[in-house]
Amino acid sequence: MLARTLVVITLVLASFGTQARDNGQYAQVSPDIKRWVEGLTDEKGRGCCATADGFRPDEVEWDMSENAYRVMISGQWFTVPDGAVIKQANRIGYALVWYYFDNGALTIRCFLPGSGA
Repeated sequence: MLARTLVVITLVLASFGTQARDNGQYAQVSPDIKRWVEGLTDEKGRGCCATADGFRPDEVEWDMSENAYRVMISGQWFTVPDGAVIKQANRIGYALVWYYFDNGALTIRCFLPGSGA
């Protein structure tokens, strides 16, 4: 019973960390583009999440180094796993990166390179 309760508590707490953040920062994005972004998946077919969950390049720097994308998050460079890179054409023009923290470790879920990359 205790183990089951701990699992439920863990799942509830984990769900708080995955809530979409939308402070109106993407109000100018058309519904068509929002649907397109919400349909993006990583190499394994897992959804990247909504537009509001992604961080724009003015929040996160990005570039290429040694044939791999990398992003700067909280002052530190992280290499984007190849399976997280969205390979289809970017319909919004700017880059987005979806990441989360799991037990203190940063995990990049998806990365959509900006146009001109």
